[in-house]
Amino acid sequence: MNPRKKNWLDYLSVIGIVSAFLMLIVLNICWGSHWINSDMAAEMIFSELLAEEGRLIATPDWYYSTEFRVLYTQLIMVPLHYIFADWQTIRVITNVVFYVLMLASFYFVCKPLRIKTRNIWLCGLALLVPVSEAVMTHLQMGNTYMSHVILCFVTFGLYLRLCDRGAWKSRNSSLRTLVYGVLYAVLCVILGISGVRYLLDLLVPVLLTGFFFVICSGGFQAFRQEPSRENFCSLLKTERMRYFFVGLAGIVFGGIGYLINALHISKIYQFQTYDTTNFIAVHEGVFWDRVQNALGELLQMFGYIENKAFLSLRGVITILAFVMIGVLGFVWVRCMHYSRIAGVRAGSTENKESDRTLTEPAGQNHRRFTVLFAGVNFVLHLFVFVFTTSTMVDRYYIPIAIFFLLVLAIYMEWEGLAFDRVAVCLILGGCLTLAGLKTCYSFITNDKNAERCEMAEFLVEEGYSFGYASYWNSNIMTEVSDGALEMANLWSTETMGDFKWSSKVSSYEPKEGKIFLIAAREELSDLTEWGMLDKQEVIFENEAYVVLHFDSQAEFLAYRAEASDE
Repeated sequence: MNPRKKNWLDYLSVIGIVSAFLMLIVLNICWGSHWINSDMAAEMIFSELLAEEGRLIATPDWYYSTEFRVLYTQLIMVPLHYIFADWQTIRVITNVVFYVLMLASFYFVCKPLRIKTRNIWLCGLALLVPVSEAVMTHLQMGNTYMSHVILCFVTFGLYLRLCDRGAWKSRNSSLRTLVYGVLYAVLCVILGISGVRYLLDLLVPVLLTGFFFVICSGGFQAFRQEPSRENFCSLLKTERMRYFFVGLAGIVFGGIGYLINALHISKIYQFQTYDTTNFIAVHEGVFWDRVQNALGELLQMFGYIENKAFLSLRGVITILAFVMIGVLGFVWVRCMHYSRIAGVRAGSTENKESDRTLTEPAGQNHRRFTVLFAGVNFVLHLFVFVFTTSTMVDRYYIPIAIFFLLVLAIYMEWEGLAFDRVAVCLILGGCLTLAGLKTCYSFITNDKNAERCEMAEFLVEEGYSFGYASYWNSNIMTEVSDGALEMANLWSTETMGDFKWSSKVSSYEPKEGKIFLIAAREELSDLTEWGMLDKQEVIFENEAYVVLHFDSQAEFLAYRAEASDE
């Protein structure tokens, strides 16, 4: 058989990538603002602030959330703010650039796994398919997770390259490995500077997997049976030990970055941390609530739609969530079987690690490690979600799920049964297509910001430039007005206290001229208690919002001062 001869999967991979890419570009241009929220708008406002100050990475004039993001969307958005005034244009270009970078990072991480190009694009296609509202909102359109995906793939790809058995055998390979090592160290430091997210999403599970990878090896079994110095030295020289040491180096550099974050960055920049995360009580139903929520958020990430008829389009999409999880579980189990880790754990297949690996095709140990890593990463996150009080939302599964795409690519290489390969490809492809089309239809027909755009247009025409709103109605007003409206976040309309989160420091400083207060319909009872509805002029209202006028900021702040005195 001619190895260069293309089959239907080759054409399918190209058609799929091109179609998904074009679909996302059309969605961005025509309906890009439909599901943007205040979190996503914050990144645009932050980038504009950096552009105004002539900065690129960070500024002390910003209230960060819980993370100090170094390699993030601002790297693309800031230069674009110098060129374009239209924020939607900036968002479209930024998203398109990140689509390319995300696919390139997936290609980069797949190469040391010796994955065929066809299978790389077939599996990478899933990165461009909005399988659920969470994926569409936070990955493809809102772009709050694409940088996470890119950094995880690039760092993991560098990690695998540093674990290659022939990395230091020739002068050229040694120089290349040195470059990889420097990049890996720098990236790990940057990941640590960003906060605990990347430690949990990548560096800690990599080290844990390296540990399990070693204790499942024949070299470790030999040391267990005869714990001599000779066997210990032999264990240190095995290829699997390199996975542990490189992972340990990643933790060290990541820890250095986190120390920089805690001891230096936090003194210059203003952001919040989760210092109160505790272990949960494992009684009174708390444990089962956490289990239920963990599984529920996983299902929603794959497209589960709650409270919809079983025999309906939404019901079919919900069933597809179970199918996709089931197929990926099957793929992982099959890959575990092919990697023979279960047999190695029982000590029945390996005698000498070095003898076996030298006769295997390059990349096989990388594949074994990656399959095991996907499982360890998933279990570790489930442990954190279930047994701690950490925040749990569906999008937190995205950095976990992306590594199962690598497992899927490995499965396509390892599976010897052509029927199984085709069946998995068709089932997952069908599920992704149906779920993606349903999500796109919802995205196009459901404009969550229509009322906000109407409100922003009115306020700009009436000469307003500054106002207050609770967080989810605040930053988004700045985005839909192309920066014409500056907003200050409130904890809630119930307390009216400032919520200094993902916003400019200057937004909480004294302002001149008239201002406004935005309240959603469900917040009107709070305004009644404050006495605002009776005393202040309602300048705008629609089905979702009411806007009150204040002659000055001092007038608004007087309400808060009066409440404090009481």
